[in-house]
Amino acid sequence: MVSKPDLSRQKAPVEQVILRSDQVFLCLLINRRHNHIRVIDFRTGNFPVKRVFIQSLAQRERAHKVFTLVERDEVPGWLRLGFQKEGTVPGYYKRSDAFVLGRVLHDPQPPTSYEVDAKALASAAKKYAKEVSNIDAPAKMRTIDQREALEKVRHVNNGRRPLTSFDPFGRHSLRLYLAVSPDRHSEENVVAAEFQDCFGNARLELLFSPNNGTEASAAITGLRTMMNELQDRGIVTAFATSRTDNELLTALYQAAGFRKTGKMAGQFFDGEKYIDEILWTRKLAVAAADQVAMDGPP
Repeated sequence: MVSKPDLSRQKAPVEQVILRSDQVFLCLLINRRHNHIRVIDFRTGNFPVKRVFIQSLAQRERAHKVFTLVERDEVPGWLRLGFQKEGTVPGYYKRSDAFVLGRVLHDPQPPTSYEVDAKALASAAKKYAKEVSNIDAPAKMRTIDQREALEKVRHVNNGRRPLTSFDPFGRHSLRLYLAVSPDRHSEENVVAAEFQDCFGNARLELLFSPNNGTEASAAITGLRTMMNELQDRGIVTAFATSRTDNELLTALYQAAGFRKTGKMAGQFFDGEKYIDEILWTRKLAVAAADQVAMDGPP
């Protein structure tokens, strides 16, 4: 049996727990939709104390996975706690990279991993890039607020399933939302960005996976438009994730100029099983060079 996230009425889908003492200062972000915990560590060293607290909370929550993002000099300590290297986000801390470390805790069924054929992926990415350049009319875009973005999560149409609920990835973050569609008759996708000025990074999300090349072109235009807006705000790197079993999204992120810098084990829970996710990153100095047709800034 796969251990499923606890989404009872008494518990919020996302909760923040703080441990602060003379020895350690941790923030643990519990995501009950996907049954994982992100550890944000504000103080170096003292891993035995951190281990006790993290294990205690993970057992209480019956968490499937714990993961963290740290600078290079902290990696050995987390490896001693049983974490594995899963990827990197270049420039996550502006002047230094973040190393993504994760540990799958207890589940008898391993995550569903799916490796996309490299040649097929390159071909699909080129196809999307060509379709983007061949579309004369610009995508329709407009800024929306969080209330409208969350409303769209609840009312995705055409048999689609939302890829996200726009849950927070970090703490005290700012958010931008851009609704984008090929034309005024099509369903609007949402490009969301969560960013922190102090670190200079942003996480990007798409509400749903495009069904065809025209929708993919609009989504890529939305991603590029958002990245240019973020760079204007001083953000230096963007990152995103996508399920390893979704070849269309994999090709889309490649066509949008992202590169694969990791794979996160069992990061996504689809209601029945845990699925690996690809980690995508892009330096925004490159994004600024994109020539994007738009009907207005985000």
